[in-house]
Amino acid sequence: MKSIQSKLDTQLIHAGEPQPRFLGVVCLPIFQTVYYEYTSAGDEQELRFIRLNNTPNHVALYKKLASIENGEAALVFASGMAAIATTLLTILKSGEHFLIQNSLYGGTHSLITHDLPAFGIQYDFFNPADPISWKTKLRPNTRAIYVEMITNPLMQVGELPEVVMFSREHRLISVSDNTFVSLVNYHPLECGFDRSLHLATKYLNGHSDIAPGALVGSQELVAQVKNRLVELTTCKTTPPFNVSTILDYLTAQDIPLPINYSMVLEVSLASNLLEGLRRLKNF
Repeated sequence: MKSIQSKLDTQLIHAGEPQPRFLGVVCLPIFQTVYYEYTSAGDEQELRFIRLNNTPNHVALYKKLASIENGEAALVFASGMAAIATTLLTILKSGEHFLIQNSLYGGTHSLITHDLPAFGIQYDFFNPADPISWKTKLRPNTRAIYVEMITNPLMQVGELPEVVMFSREHRLISVSDNTFVSLVNYHPLECGFDRSLHLATKYLNGHSDIAPGALVGSQELVAQVKNRLVELTTCKTTPPFNVSTILDYLTAQDIPLPINYSMVLEVSLASNLLEGLRRLKNF
């Protein structure tokens, strides 16, 4: 366990940092500029432009997120809902169907029920705690399955290993919202999920001052989402300042988590105690 924690600490601090460092600075500067000098004639991949989400701050964060979650690539968005919407609009086309759990963050529920149908995308809700019932929801055009690792706000946890096995058996793209667990505590990609999403207002930042979203996955899948992000002008660019704020918070990510763990344990113990007293009173 100690070696795992040591590796995590190293990744949080050093992963993604440019080498050699810019002018020897220890903290990555905020590159508050729109345009960059184009030096690689003929190679569009080297073109830097803030709308393309590839400033030095963005690139450093991508590498850090991918390293921590053991993914191949990562991407940040102006908001968590931009991350969710762009991801779903990338993997799903008009006429296709997907499964999504029946306990969801309100913004996600609104997107699924009100917006995606306008694109011709079909859906069915499923109970993540009842794997036997999932197969009845499948259609010939079912393309993906979406779950929250811990649901927001009801804090429910479904049969996650079963979701992975089910998606592989039926060749579905599995998408996970890892916001409430954090990339420190759980790595969906290592457990078999295809994509991992985060809303940065929680553990990626935690100061309630920015609201970006993030995606971690394979190089191919993330590249597809990035292309769609560039095309969707409604999903605005994440400013370098916000990206830098996440980078700063991640370097100390392991400090507040033990405090959170102890608080969760205390609340759980108090809840169990109150439930025990209630049962005794009604005995």
